[in-house]
Amino acid sequence: MAVFIGNKSQYLIDRKFDNKYKALLLTLIFLLIASICYVLIFFFHSELVSTIILSLLIFIMMAIFNKYIWKYLNIAKKYRAGLKGESWAYHVLKTLPDTYTVIQDVKIPKMLSNIDYVVIGPTGIFSVEVKNVKNTNIEYYVSQARNEYISLHNYLKETTGSDVFVIPILAFTKKPNDTLKNSKYQEINILFIEDIIRFIVTQKEIKLLINVEIFTSLSSK
Repeated sequence: MAVFIGNKSQYLIDRKFDNKYKALLLTLIFLLIASICYVLIFFFHSELVSTIILSLLIFIMMAIFNKYIWKYLNIAKKYRAGLKGESWAYHVLKTLPDTYTVIQDVKIPKMLSNIDYVVIGPTGIFSVEVKNVKNTNIEYYVSQARNEYISLHNYLKETTGSDVFVIPILAFTKKPNDTLKNSKYQEINILFIEDIIRFIVTQKEIKLLINVEIFTSLSSK
């Protein structure tokens, strides 16, 4: 079994919690305001105009609050899917031989996003970006995977002085279409998540001059 360093993405955990919290807060605010309106309707039920105005106010607020509540819940759902995808990748990568080390949630200085996994072993260094989504927005995902492996390459070059070759992997939890594996995206290895192990271990073995400890400070604690 591969050696693991770091923990699962704290960014995804935080964003999921933040958006669920916002949805809950908006729900409570709406219920509070609606309750006040219902109390006012009870007291002014004899005044038809006041009752109609308060009832319309409740329906308008319901429409507005409902829109944003579902917006935040859908965002939270997206981050939850991301965590599930990374968890799947974790269990897959865990089956690598013990000659491999897997670093989770790697943050390269000055890079906006984190790299889901960096794999180091006898067949090289791999940056792995996991997507638990339909592979429709492929241009964006390829761009993200490209930026991550280039940032990792540049960081290792600046830190060690060696022009280290990094192999980029964009892994989907749903099998990518063969049309995605064309020359346009040839720079990025687009794989089904279950094919990662075979891809990594079948690469040509090389002599690595990189110490795994260089990644310790980059991984989530």
